[in-house]
Amino acid sequence: MTDFKSFYVETLGCPKNEVDTRVIYKALIDKGLRPSPSKQAEIIIINSCGFLQEALKELEERIAFWQRRKKEILVTGCAVERLGKNSFKNRNLRAAYIDELTGIQKTKHAKQLTLPTKDNQCFCGQSLFHYVKVQEGCSRRCSYCVISKIRGPLRSRPPVDILDEIKMQYDAGAKEFILIAEDLTLYGVDIGETLEKLLLKLPEGPWYRLMYLHPHGLNEKVICTIRDTNGILPYLHVPVQHVSERVLKSMKRAGGRKAVLRSIELIRKYLKGFFVRVDIMVGFPEESDNDFKLLLDFVEKEQPERISVFKYSHEPGTSSFEFEDLDPELKEDRFQMAFEVAREVMYRVQKRLIGEDILVFKNGNETWSQFDAPFVDFRVLLPRSTGENFVGKVRITDVREDLDVVGMLLKP
Repeated sequence: MTDFKSFYVETLGCPKNEVDTRVIYKALIDKGLRPSPSKQAEIIIINSCGFLQEALKELEERIAFWQRRKKEILVTGCAVERLGKNSFKNRNLRAAYIDELTGIQKTKHAKQLTLPTKDNQCFCGQSLFHYVKVQEGCSRRCSYCVISKIRGPLRSRPPVDILDEIKMQYDAGAKEFILIAEDLTLYGVDIGETLEKLLLKLPEGPWYRLMYLHPHGLNEKVICTIRDTNGILPYLHVPVQHVSERVLKSMKRAGGRKAVLRSIELIRKYLKGFFVRVDIMVGFPEESDNDFKLLLDFVEKEQPERISVFKYSHEPGTSSFEFEDLDPELKEDRFQMAFEVAREVMYRVQKRLIGEDILVFKNGNETWSQFDAPFVDFRVLLPRSTGENFVGKVRITDVREDLDVVGMLLKP
């Protein structure tokens, strides 16, 4: 499997894959292998995403890119978990499960078992922000989603291991820690812990950002714990997906419409000044004109500050694949309409930031605010920046056409 001496890893997909790549690096380095620039590396390891057909298409494009450069390729990650190794080997491509690369004995039917720890990750290339994957897998069974089939059942990391990683990386210079999971609200249910208890143990000093919080898990106790925990940035990522009870039931989204509206209500009640980032999906099978209107009405009424709009993807292996897919033109029309509504809502939000002094993080060429996740949301442009990494207050002076904001760094 590791008949090479040097390697380069290209990571596709979500931040959770970024953490997996750190684990791959550590395992290969421990075997005496050497990370190298892509031109010099004997093999290119593509840590793939397999969540959607669009991700599989991107993988094909990256495979073709490296083949044109006559590079040896090894595919790993979610696409291999989803499609199996033979689907790649039949095309004369090398493939491996992450568990194989990390040395975990994989049974025939087990999905990914590798779980990050503070000791099995390579923390090379220090950054101002740091992803902390607090659990792996998922116990929810949303009808459109293949994650549980790729990542396996929910497995939480012990709190002490998470806290040790945070302390270690904070001492190394990281300032913002982004807690990620398939559903952060389910943290600890398998080991007798809870998200609330974990938050209360977080060390003071760093900033924290919470992502992937299912509406059904955002009860009053969780929200009030977030409010009372020092260092949590005023930003919550809540993937609501839809607000039609009929659609949410078909999606098998726990809590349905009531959970979605209740989560937003609790955030607005207890977390004053927090920005809410929602994901919404259009074009789910049997989504009617009225269902779609309910979704647009929700966006316009609740005014979430950050909105990602996705088209439903008809994915083999999901239970929703049994439903009849909507006409592609109809899905595209609804996507464009939702996108425009979302953009107008976010434009008004951005305009309200003008004249405000907000916390900004700068890491290399990437600059983001307390209200934006790095590489996910909007940027803060600083025309007179020195180019150095920093965390500081910035006065917002303008909003660009792409909704990035322009700011002026304030003196400490």
